[in-house]
Amino acid sequence: MKTILMIMALLSFFCVNSLAQTDTTEYYQPKNNQDTIPVKIYDPATAGILSFVFPGLGQSYCDEKQRGRRFMAAMGGCVLIMTSGVWIAVAPGANYNSLIAGGIVLIGGLFTGIGIAVWSSIDAVKIANTKNNRAQSSHTSLRLQPNLLQHQQNLFTGLTLKLEF
Repeated sequence: MKTILMIMALLSFFCVNSLAQTDTTEYYQPKNNQDTIPVKIYDPATAGILSFVFPGLGQSYCDEKQRGRRFMAAMGGCVLIMTSGVWIAVAPGANYNSLIAGGIVLIGGLFTGIGIAVWSSIDAVKIANTKNNRAQSSHTSLRLQPNLLQHQQNLFTGLTLKLEF
């Protein structure tokens, strides 16, 4: 009987000590720079400026290549519309009506291009912010911790598996 009590006392001492060690906050913090996972952070200002100067470049900077190609194609379409407006206005044998029509097409393409540049810039900033937020909040951990539970007069020991994400 004495040996059983001694074993129980040692087990309860071990569980209480190990429980106290799991409550420290140092467990969650990286101890040095080698424990951290490198995450690529995108600068929203750089993405916005790149995308305003050349629509689609900010999306490509944020590793959204397909989205960037779509903005580049839309801007290419605007350039084609503006070019056709100039061609209509200065074509051989052009009269006053074709000059007006070419100017309207040119201005329409210009304003559409400016709209696409602004939209692309706003979109690139949103993408950079979204990716940065995801990178900062992607913390997952799996912990196995011992616990000690007292129910009425009985003392129970066990292990808890905890998943956080």
